[in-house]
Amino acid sequence: MTQTKDKVTCMLCESPMQIKSGWGFCYKCGLSKRVGEQPQSKLGIYTMDWVLNHRRLSYQREYARAKYLSKYLSPKERTLDVGCASGNLVDILYKMGFNAEGVDSSEIAINLAQELSQGKFYVDDDLLGFIQPKYGLITANHILEHLSNPNRIIYGVKRLLDGYFYISVPNLDMYSKYSIWRSVNNGTLFANDHEYCYSPKSLSMLLTRNGFKIVDMFTKTYSPIIQQQTVMTLYHLINGDIDNPIPSGELARAISISLTDNPIINTLMNPFNRLSELGNRGEELCVLCHT
Repeated sequence: MTQTKDKVTCMLCESPMQIKSGWGFCYKCGLSKRVGEQPQSKLGIYTMDWVLNHRRLSYQREYARAKYLSKYLSPKERTLDVGCASGNLVDILYKMGFNAEGVDSSEIAINLAQELSQGKFYVDDDLLGFIQPKYGLITANHILEHLSNPNRIIYGVKRLLDGYFYISVPNLDMYSKYSIWRSVNNGTLFANDHEYCYSPKSLSMLLTRNGFKIVDMFTKTYSPIIQQQTVMTLYHLINGDIDNPIPSGELARAISISLTDNPIINTLMNPFNRLSELGNRGEELCVLCHT
């Protein structure tokens, strides 16, 4: 992929991308790329508050993920979660009987994971230097969209893999400018620390070009994510700061927490979540593959 001030080409097909609102779009491959530098003042940073919030909000999602992945694993299979953050997925897989491990570049996240989760955890920011025996499953959840060179981590995964590779990213196909709900709830897609946005087509192309075969592909929408994103968006629409997807006010934070922790609202949202997933247009894109 080449990028100049006035031109961006797709890393998959090398076609010129159409530039809109700071993002390049390849409609041939279904890929979007940030144009220019990331806004440094708004980059996501691992703080203790972020890690604790991630642990609370991601448990429902990671439990569903672990239950799905367990169907493809042998008893006591070795697993590695790349970018494990607070360690929820590692903890759940370990309690299911697997030899689960996690790696992350954040010492804050790994220290908390070691304190609160079962399994093994490592600090490492480059899988190319990560030396371990082969794994029957490697997961990378919401990692690829942050990387300017996704091929590098995919190469690192292939070095360590003897089984399945599972990836999840925000789904570019969930967005539509013709839908109020889909156009407003896109903060998790075009976030300030994202370099790429993938569709089912572009993620499939990236993986197959790196020697992987697709086993399964689907999308998911989780109530806590959508509820929190709705509160964030409404908060900044009211305050005239729609470019910042992170709620800075205590009121927005309190409302968000009360919604995402409410089992009644989660149950009521379930049929709408399933409806949003039709046609692979759910909020999260998930792919299982192997070499």
